[in-house]
Parts: sequence; structure tokens; C-alpha cells
Amino acid sequence: NTALKFNVSHDPSYFLMGMIYAKRNEWEKSISYFEQATQYGSYNPYYRMNLAVAYYQVDNFDKSAVEAKRTLELKENYTFAKILLIKSLIRTNKKEAWFYVQSLMEKKTDSVNVYPLYIQLLFEFKNNYTEIIKELGKKGNLSITEKRYLAYSYSRENDFIKSSNFFKQIINAEKDSEEDQNTYLKILVLQNKDLEAERYATSLIKYNPSKK
Repeated sequence: NTALKFNVSHDPSYFLMGMIYAKRNEWEKSISYFEQATQYGSYNPYYRMNLAVAYYQVDNFDKSAVEAKRTLELKENYTFAKILLIKSLIRTNKKEAWFYVQSLMEKKTDSVNVYPLYIQLLFEFKNNYTEIIKELGKKGNLSITEKRYLAYSYSRENDFIKSSNFFKQIINAEKDSEEDQNTYLKILVLQNKDLEAERYATSLIKYNPSKK
């Protein structure tokens, strides 16, 4: 702040103040400083990237996407900006997010971070359950999120045996949501496993009386 008293257009000082508030998770305050930094240092991609991150943190996904795109105009191969852009677009424009994620998949760019977004869009945007089963079937050490995608994908493809197997893994890991519980119960009924469904429903009521 002292530097700003002598030079109100000193963009590095605005950026530094923005970083200080960002590290404290005070994102609204960091945004005001990052905005000033981009105003006086408009050609610095790192200023815009941090502003995009801050907007994302406060759920302003439209502005996050705008700043991520501006970052890429300044630094074309900034992979982190591309990934943040896709994450923001997933919340606002899945069709455009799909365009970007396909491009990164074709270039095999940062597959560790891009692949989960690709699978997410296959499920949420393309509804391509067969492709999800094919892709994740090649993978070992599946995460809970990946097991959830498989559980629902098998369910949508009417393979209830495999679907229930993945739901069991999610439930046993105590990572199940209410939607998971309801879907698993429905699958048990569809398989005519009435006794197992009754036992499961009873266990849900026992640990959550509000489900009576």
C-alpha cells in the first residue's frame, strides 16, 4: 500500500496486494486489487490469470472464462489457463467447454488434469455412457468420482449388476450422496432384490431417521 501512495498506477503493487488477500482466501478483496493490476498492466498474462482464478473462487464463472480467454490471448500455450477456462465453461457453456477439452485431448496436453474434465463432459454434456465405460474400463485405481461415473453409466445402459457393484464400492467407502443411495435402492428393486433393498432401506433409516 505504501508504494501505491506514491504511484497509484504501480501495477506490481496491486498484484502483490491481490496475492496477499488470495492467500488468505479473501477473494472479493483480491479481485479488486487484481482488477487494478490488469488495468495498469493489461498485457501481463499472470495478472489476468490470477484474476480469473479469483473470479472462479467466488463462483463468477462468466468473468472467470472471460479473463482466462484474455490470458490465452497474451500467452497462447498457458495450459493452466486452458484448464481453468474449461472448468468455468462447464458451469456456463458445456458446448464450448467440450470444444476446448477435445482440443487438449487431441494434443495430449496435461492429461492428468484434462482427462477428468473430458470424462465429466462425456457424462454431463454428451451423455455418452458407452464411451465412459470404455475409457474408464482401461484405467486402474479408479477414484470415487470415476466409480460414480461408471455406476451411473452402467445404470443408464441397463447393466444393473455392474452398476450395483460400483455403487457398493462408493457406499462402502462412505462417499455416497443421497442421490447415490436412492439410485442404488432403485437398482436393487429393478433387479428384484427386494430383501436386499429392504435391508438397505432399513439401514438408511437407522442412520438417518428423517428418511422414514
